[in-house]
Amino acid sequence: MKDSKAPRTGIIECEKGSASFYMNDFSFCFMNNTIERITKHSGEIYSAANLLFTLKKQGNFYVGVTNDNQSIAIYAKDCPTETFVPKWNFRTSAYIVQDAIDTEKYGYSFDAIELKGGILNSLFRPKHIPVDYSDSGYTIKDESFERQGLLNWNGQEVTVKLGWYTITSGQPRKFEVRTSDLYFRFEFSNPVNLDEALLHVEKARELMSFLSYRKNVEFNCVTFQRKQSFPDCDLDSNIYYSDDAHVYINYGFESTQKDSFRCICFDDIKDAVFSLLAMFYDCSDYNPIKHLSFIPEDDKHANLLSSTDIREIATFLECETKCACRERDEKSEVLYDESQRLSTLLSKIKQVISEDESENGPLPGSIQSQFTKRFYNASLPSKQKDILLYNAYKNIIRDTPCSGKIVGEKRIKEFRDYRNKETHGNYNLLNLDIGITAMHLVVAVYCSILHRSGVDDQTLTTLCERKFFS
Repeated sequence: MKDSKAPRTGIIECEKGSASFYMNDFSFCFMNNTIERITKHSGEIYSAANLLFTLKKQGNFYVGVTNDNQSIAIYAKDCPTETFVPKWNFRTSAYIVQDAIDTEKYGYSFDAIELKGGILNSLFRPKHIPVDYSDSGYTIKDESFERQGLLNWNGQEVTVKLGWYTITSGQPRKFEVRTSDLYFRFEFSNPVNLDEALLHVEKARELMSFLSYRKNVEFNCVTFQRKQSFPDCDLDSNIYYSDDAHVYINYGFESTQKDSFRCICFDDIKDAVFSLLAMFYDCSDYNPIKHLSFIPEDDKHANLLSSTDIREIATFLECETKCACRERDEKSEVLYDESQRLSTLLSKIKQVISEDESENGPLPGSIQSQFTKRFYNASLPSKQKDILLYNAYKNIIRDTPCSGKIVGEKRIKEFRDYRNKETHGNYNLLNLDIGITAMHLVVAVYCSILHRSGVDDQTLTTLCERKFFS
């Protein structure tokens, strides 16, 4: 994100006094403003900058003001507060700038977050905007579009909105109407602080990364907003949000140029996007969303896989099989039934052991230990669960990851064998067959996650045909 007003200068709060700063391209140079009188051994006295100055933190941020009367909050989570030199260089990943009057009135708490442009341009499909022409001019039928859902987070309901507006441009013999100002926004029932606001920005970015199948995604513009209302009016329609704080985040990469045809777009999955977003906030065990590090770093590495990626894909798969069989439906029924069958069988074994001990007394400790290891923690083999999950979606996936290549049970078992050997330090050469199988399994897990979010089979088929994973 480019700061059009950089370089910036200003003053940062210290525990005693203040420090000046110069900033350009997310690099800050802090300089102590305090002068102290120093006496040499010879008795001579001179003035010098105080070596020790202590920056004041609010949460994970250094706070201060710029020389153009803006407040600035600089992200510094893992940075010290004390420095033993009069000048200190520091590079941040994010900073927030807002009007100093707003800071005085509201501090750093916000009612909404709006994200615009960037990767969002690839997550809305190109639209044909109908226009009615008449002798007196024209009327645009769809001047805007918005989809809205709810997210339960931290004890409050968060309204999530996404959409676009239209803009027109006219030239001699040419008139153009197109979508613009593509946005994704959060509106909170209770204000959030800076740390919480940045958390939501990152969760939104992770969602966009999942949908685009790229890590190098960002937004052109991020603003933190406050709810306002027009004076002397209590109507809800007179509430608006002001762009109070502008956020600059440095990700250190060039953004993906992947087009919307090969992405999972909001137009494709519709309201399921809100269920999908909630998964990125899920902190429970076995959430597959926690294991997406295999997603390509950028467009250049889109078709590359490493041994580390294979291990992560295997974990991604294991977590999704766990989630998929929590509820029985047309996709999970075989996996669910097999898991329930094993669970019932283990319960019967435990019951038999319990009844025997009631009649004949406790078993020796060593036998108890053997039973515990063998039965009490038993589960379906990973290979079997991999196959059952893949089979649920194989008619949707077909050969889309690699034309002419169909994956069967033998290939899936070889994939799992490779992963197990890698995990236990028995390294093997990663071959093309393992890589192709891995991509089939990635697509299967994506389909399963989207299915759990509410996406229908026809949409999944269309997404696979468009090769969203390429």
